[in-house]
Amino acid sequence: MEGLCDRADAEAMLPITAEDIDTGRAQRQLDFVSLVERTADLLVGQKTVSANRLRWSNGSWGVGRYLRAPAGAIFWFGTFPRYWAEMYPTPWWLLFDADQPAEVHQALKAVTTDPRFPYVVGPPIFFRTVVAVPPPLGMEADEAAKSMADFIILVCESLPVLAGPETASTSQTSPATDEPTDS
Repeated sequence: MEGLCDRADAEAMLPITAEDIDTGRAQRQLDFVSLVERTADLLVGQKTVSANRLRWSNGSWGVGRYLRAPAGAIFWFGTFPRYWAEMYPTPWWLLFDADQPAEVHQALKAVTTDPRFPYVVGPPIFFRTVVAVPPPLGMEADEAAKSMADFIILVCESLPVLAGPETASTSQTSPATDEPTDS
């Protein structure tokens, strides 16, 4: 019973304080999203990934961008506060939805023992595979974007080549509900 009470206390929303709504917190969230945009732009500019026919998405789950890996898999890269709070200490995540071919999820599962990938978990987490992007601690924006881009390239290199880059699903669903996104 004591364990249940401790869990309820840990999951309860604390009363909001003036410090919680400080403009500095809002600016930090904007910085995190800006880093997603900067990283995605860097990857697309290098032609490492494609954003062709793919959009930004946002909602209660976070803000991010759909991208296509060179091997054809489509993934979402963005900030995901729930995963940050509940799974791993980073606001940045890659999500490979259930509509991606099984071999994509199998390849990502295979990297779970590789120390370069700090946190990877597959289904049944909302029927998708999620990959934590290591936080670029102590770096300025350009260096941080490069570090995150390098990690995303490493993830992309672990993916199998699909029948063709345009054959992977181009559907885009919200990471939280699997509902179509509005962009």
